[in-house]
Amino acid sequence: MTATVSVLSPANIAFVKHWGLSDDDDELPLTGSLSMNMDCCLTHTSVAFYDSEDEISFLSESGQLRRMDAAESDRNAAAYLHLKRMKAHFDEKRGLKVVTKNNFPSDAGLASSASGFSALTASVLTLLDGEFPPHELLVDMTAKAGSYSAVRSLVDHFGLLELGSDKLELKRVNTELELVDLIVLLNPEKKEHSSLDGHPLSKTSPFYEARLQKTPKNLDTALACLEKNNAKGLFEVTSQESLLMHSVMMTSQPALFYWSPETFALLKALEGLKGRLDFGVTVDAGPNVHLICLEQNLPALKDFVFGFLTEQKIKFDFMEARSCQGTRQVDFHLF
Repeated sequence: MTATVSVLSPANIAFVKHWGLSDDDDELPLTGSLSMNMDCCLTHTSVAFYDSEDEISFLSESGQLRRMDAAESDRNAAAYLHLKRMKAHFDEKRGLKVVTKNNFPSDAGLASSASGFSALTASVLTLLDGEFPPHELLVDMTAKAGSYSAVRSLVDHFGLLELGSDKLELKRVNTELELVDLIVLLNPEKKEHSSLDGHPLSKTSPFYEARLQKTPKNLDTALACLEKNNAKGLFEVTSQESLLMHSVMMTSQPALFYWSPETFALLKALEGLKGRLDFGVTVDAGPNVHLICLEQNLPALKDFVFGFLTEQKIKFDFMEARSCQGTRQVDFHLF
């Protein structure tokens, strides 16, 4: 086996999300999206040539190595298919050994697919090409995995993903805002429905077309707020976007309910805090709540959530995420 290549990549939280894909063969997102990398949610992936068929394994926090079976889930099948796609691009016939590890809960609605597929793509391309891939190839190949949130993890700190005339365009967004994502972890277990389940159902919602009309405007507003350091404006559009997306999810056929009773209780309680403290609320495809705030408002927001959930006897945990570097090669390996 030749030298091992390793990559670190962050998950990200979207202020403006895409939900639903086009009907053509590329299945591209129908709207742009804007996100922040989360420094507390990282995937570490190592890859090397292998003298057998392709093998992807997951390394748990306790150090247990488990082979990921393609037949086990759609997500696993997509990872093996992506390996074959990248090998075909370089006409590579040798097998690949991949080991991946997360420092945060997987498949719990914390965008582990974003960090996972971006790390997988960058590590394999680097091994096959002999150097860290150029931006355009990395974006194009990551998008082919079908996890468009993964594309946003490739750039540092804040990523804007838009559909250009004939391809996806990824840009880094600069801001002076010192933002924190207070993640309220209400359920770290694997969620029932993945995003792969939800995207095809989006068109069955009566609110689908209305959201498609509203989201591009929200994206423009959120981008302008981020670039002009308008935190309050960013928080408002972030909160609205989350509700719009979940209204589509909850009214699709069949309906997708990612919120738990604990999610709803916390969201309702947070409504009473608005007007006294500036923050944004967003929930991805899972039950956990992301509270976006300025660094100076974090203690007060954290105290409120702690007090409410403790009083209600709701189990929870906190994670704090700040923006960070995007996908990058590292010199420490998992095997």
